Amino acid sequence: MSKPCAIPLCPFTRKKGSYLCAAHDKLNKPKTAKARSRKRVELPFAEQCRLAGLPIPIAEYTFHPTRKWRFDHAFMDAKLAVEVEGGVFLKDGGRHTRGAGFRKDTEKYANALILGWRVLRVLPEQIDNGQALTWCDRILRQPLDKQDAIL
Repeated sequence: MSKPCAIPLCPFTRKKGSYLCAAHDKLNKPKTAKARSRKRVELPFAEQCRLAGLPIPIAEYTFHPTRKWRFDHAFMDAKLAVEVEGGVFLKDGGRHTRGAGFRKDTEKYANALILGWRVLRVLPEQIDNGQALTWCDRILRQPLDKQDAIL
């Protein structure tokens, strides 16, 4: 049995290997090779949220009062941040998986938690296939005091 598209109220079923229907999957694909080569997942996520009826996250939000740390996407009212961890599968590792970069990320995420933020770390493919959108939808629909019920 086919499953519905991850975009709420979409009447179509998921495309094989995706969380989205063919129409929404096509909207989420970069149009040119140049667009695919740069941070291609950053722009479509806000569009996915808009289509799903979720709040539109603030991109590149500086969350710390004294440091220049930024979240890739921030849902302000829910204090939910989405961090897209790129370069994970590169031969020499990306910034997020090499020692110094990983250490800096742990410091950033610990400080975010101290300030009351929840950080959802996702891979670019999880933005592309709609899985990150599904997780955000589930998190945002739960009151903060009921978060244990999600699991």
